[in-house]
Amino acid sequence: MKISLLAKIGLIIRNYFTLIILVVLYFSFKSMQNLYKEVDFVSWYYLNKDLKTTEGEILDVFATDIYEVIDEEEYQIEGFEYFYIVDGKKYRWISYSYLDLYYPGDKIQLEYNPEKPEFSKIKGMINSPSDEYFLFWLFVFLLFSFLLIKNLRKGYKEYLEYKTWEIVPLKRMNCFRKNKRDHIRDYRFTFEYTINEHKCLYVIDTIHFDKYAKKSEQNFFIVCNPEKPNLERKLIDNFSIVTSYFLKKENNL
Repeated sequence: MKISLLAKIGLIIRNYFTLIILVVLYFSFKSMQNLYKEVDFVSWYYLNKDLKTTEGEILDVFATDIYEVIDEEEYQIEGFEYFYIVDGKKYRWISYSYLDLYYPGDKIQLEYNPEKPEFSKIKGMINSPSDEYFLFWLFVFLLFSFLLIKNLRKGYKEYLEYKTWEIVPLKRMNCFRKNKRDHIRDYRFTFEYTINEHKCLYVIDTIHFDKYAKKSEQNFFIVCNPEKPNLERKLIDNFSIVTSYFLKKENNL
């Protein structure tokens, strides 16, 4: 069986699910790209170690342009600027939350890195308003990257198998209606094909009578493994539209 480059790509992609994966990967990557500048990776690093607790005071509270949806309710993320003193040195920092918890002058409990006391956060808050969104899209990106690799590997394995198979024409033998009730139209078509001087039958159960009854016999082809023609086979039209088109074109069908 001849397989053109475009048919090869279609076989490796396998199905429309791969295209959906690519779309999700694109949007998740763009989302991470937009959120990247708002994420404080340095604070992530220093605030994931052993932290100490101290007291601080709120200096200012301001609204951001970021919203968080919880239980179908939309909450605006607020920034809480505060100061604190460690070893006689004064520090200022900002934490974020959707809860309107504090006002200027309020005392707060905060956590800081004893080795780098300039890195801190109010207990229960975050240091970047987009942290959770970035992590969500990162998770989505990694998950769908895994699915893409898995799907492409399976598609490439199938391609290696298909390229050793042969395309043979089908001859329509008979057709009958399986169910006689008027409101149920269920048909069975039986086809015959010959490969390596061995005759095989292929049966299709369908409700689409016109698709198989009115179509010319010259348009029916099956792809099968010449070593197992009765077991490993597939209608050429059961591949994706693009793949079946280029398989037919490359093989002059």
